[in-house]
Amino acid sequence: MLLAAPRPAVAVLLAALVAFQSVSTDLYLPALAAIVEALATDVDSVQLTLSLFLVGFGAGQLLWGPISDRFGRRPALLAGLALYALGAPGCALPPVSRACWCCGCFGGWQPPALTSPSGWRWWVVAPTAASAARLPSPLCHGTIATRFHKDKQGEGPMGLHRRLRVATFAVALAAGLVGSAQALVLKASHQWPKGDVRDEMLRIIAREVKAADVDLEIRIYPAKSLFKPREQWRAMVEGQLDISAFPLDYASGEHPQFSATLMPGLVRNHERARRLNDSEFMARIKQIIEDAGVVVLADAWLAGGFVSKKGCIRGPETVKGLVMRAAGPMFEEMLRAAGASIASMPSSEIYTAMQQGVLDAANTSSASLVSYRIYEVSRCLTAPGENALWFMYEPVLMSKKSWDALNDAQREALLRGGQKAEEYFFQVAKDLDARLVDVYRKAGVEITEMTADEYQAWIQVAKQSAYKKFAEEVPGGAELIELALAVE
Repeated sequence: MLLAAPRPAVAVLLAALVAFQSVSTDLYLPALAAIVEALATDVDSVQLTLSLFLVGFGAGQLLWGPISDRFGRRPALLAGLALYALGAPGCALPPVSRACWCCGCFGGWQPPALTSPSGWRWWVVAPTAASAARLPSPLCHGTIATRFHKDKQGEGPMGLHRRLRVATFAVALAAGLVGSAQALVLKASHQWPKGDVRDEMLRIIAREVKAADVDLEIRIYPAKSLFKPREQWRAMVEGQLDISAFPLDYASGEHPQFSATLMPGLVRNHERARRLNDSEFMARIKQIIEDAGVVVLADAWLAGGFVSKKGCIRGPETVKGLVMRAAGPMFEEMLRAAGASIASMPSSEIYTAMQQGVLDAANTSSASLVSYRIYEVSRCLTAPGENALWFMYEPVLMSKKSWDALNDAQREALLRGGQKAEEYFFQVAKDLDARLVDVYRKAGVEITEMTADEYQAWIQVAKQSAYKKFAEEVPGGAELIELALAVE
């Protein structure tokens, strides 16, 4: 979700928001007698307006939290300020106490300032400033009400009351404008440790956006410190997360077509992966992504390999009887057909599972095999080589809700950053495979690669299992496979 960047001005805004309820009641209390006279009513009726205001404020606390989680902090904050602003003049206009009761309760539905976080350090300052702001409120309103009990127009104290409410309305609008004018922060999440190639892609985009000076900042949360890996897709769709470097197959539970981006043997090498980016196959996949409420900032195809605690994995017969982790449902289908048992988990959990004996073997990207130090619990590595069975699409994605909230200059800066990140990734993709082999060799792990015949044997297993299931069960699945295979 979009957040206001921490600035000194934010402390002033937060103090004003925290003080809304307190100042509203403190300004109101000294004028109760004048309001009774102006409305020609009794004290109990006027006091009820204050009680209903507090009821509305209390009830709001129960709702604004879930609302802000669903729609974001900034929309909830501005909506609450709008409700307050509508309730304020509503109390001033009608000369009927019952109307004042309704508008007073309506005005109490202001959002708590905590629904607009902008950095923890400002919360040290804001409550103190808010407390200071409310101290002179009763004195000021009491002095004004006494000195100007009759205004020059002969309107009486109710004229004063109207103007005070209209002033409150103006303050609410001003606060809303201040809140919307702050520079925005985009939250970017991923599951890998800092320094991973996918982490670096996000940092390239962040540096490009900062250099563009478009009042936009990207704050990166690595190592699943913000969201769990598979929760990121839904968080982007709902606007709770702005950006993620995300393995698209993780969302195949909601969109089974995404399993085509982790289909055994469908890519094979890095050059073909880059050609796929501009193909009709990827155009169909990206349309599904966009229709779901997410946009692609940068493409990335990662090659991967197999690791095992037992023997080396080469042909289909070498996985029989092993408990294996596969990154997605189509790989799982192929491995089952070859005689393996499956234990599903994100790549960040492979190390622990192999260390504890839950897994015998696993497959994942070259970058993850290094970043997660899986060489420490492995006996043999089947490197990608020229016959990579494992390729996965792991693009940089952005919530469409967040994207639509940006101006043209901000979007252009993000697209430039995405292009630079994509170019960077293609340049280092092959180096990742070479580094994988080097790191594992130095760790004393046996290194092997699949031959062309072993690769083709796996393809035959895949056609009778993963490809067949995908074509039969996924809408448009057969056509997607054909489009991908048609890319030379």
